[in-house]
Amino acid sequence: MVNVRWQQVWSAKGAAVQPQRAPDASTLGVLMELGGYTSPTAAGALSAYERHFRYVRDSLSIGADDSVYEVGCGGGALLYWLHDQCARVGGADFAAPLVEHARAALPSSGDLVHADAAGIEAEPRYDVVLSNGVFLYFESAEYARTVTELMIAKATRSIGIFDVNDLARREEALAMRQAAQRERGLDYSGLDQLFLPREFFTAIASEHGLTCRIDDTATTDSANAAYRYQVTMHR
Repeated sequence: MVNVRWQQVWSAKGAAVQPQRAPDASTLGVLMELGGYTSPTAAGALSAYERHFRYVRDSLSIGADDSVYEVGCGGGALLYWLHDQCARVGGADFAAPLVEHARAALPSSGDLVHADAAGIEAEPRYDVVLSNGVFLYFESAEYARTVTELMIAKATRSIGIFDVNDLARREEALAMRQAAQRERGLDYSGLDQLFLPREFFTAIASEHGLTCRIDDTATTDSANAAYRYQVTMHR
């Protein structure tokens, strides 16, 4: 089931800004702001997240001939960064206003849709299917499994699930998050995040005969980084 509170937060964030109808040099920064890359516990600096974006590209071996689909694409920051490095991009997000930003930034993509992560369809298939910083907003492990299975069905080669909250570091992560909120006078009451054990993904990969690699996050500038991990699976 969709976490309605988080859906409302991201929809409001997207609706507060008019989409850029003519992408320019500022577009990536605008999309990153919409995607929460400058939140109190995120790295904030574009250079730090470009390091993460390069990790995503390289860990999935994304090349010029590949098609890439993002589950939970938000305003399309990662897809925008990738679109001139691959053959085709597409994606889906549960916040309709953010999808409008993605469509404006990526007018050549005809496959950017407003849809819940568990509502994506297997066709058309893509070489690479990924999700970046989205699983933490899911309601339950059962829901996360459903989405992972759908991603596997849609990908012809590789699956990437990035910035997953590590269940083994949950208490430390929550303490850090609460301290950051107090310092800035923020209140995230009711906006819980999902934490998953690493073996959750290795077990699913094994069931599907996929290789699976799990790394610590490469975005060391982010306060969240110490409590998250990255998952890549390959056929």
